[in-house]
Amino acid sequence: MTPAIQFGPSAQWQPWNAVGPDGTLYVAYYDRKYGNCEFTGCNDITLAVTRDQGATFTYHRITTESMPNLVPANNPLQAGFLGDYMGIDANSFGAGIVWGDTRGRDGAVDEDMYFAFFPAGKH
Repeated sequence: MTPAIQFGPSAQWQPWNAVGPDGTLYVAYYDRKYGNCEFTGCNDITLAVTRDQGATFTYHRITTESMPNLVPANNPLQAGFLGDYMGIDANSFGAGIVWGDTRGRDGAVDEDMYFAFFPAGKH
């Protein structure tokens, strides 16, 4: 049986994964499939979840809005850099995801650490 993979023409990279005690596999990755990110360079975090050893996946947008790409016009010191700051861990309650997000604070386009929790059993 071929797994139902939801990949398209957009860039998806830097996956991190964790397995919960019940065998659920959580895979979080940077993704440009939302909105016009493939053309503008913005980014999101997607979580792929499988509970049947990869036969089927559900996909969840973790970011609440897209992160801007770091370019000379909005951040000359970090332009072109999207840090490899991402991780995921799973337990019986679900999965915790942490990543470097460029939405910044107070309107700044700068990397800050963000965290989201995805509850076990959510589809």
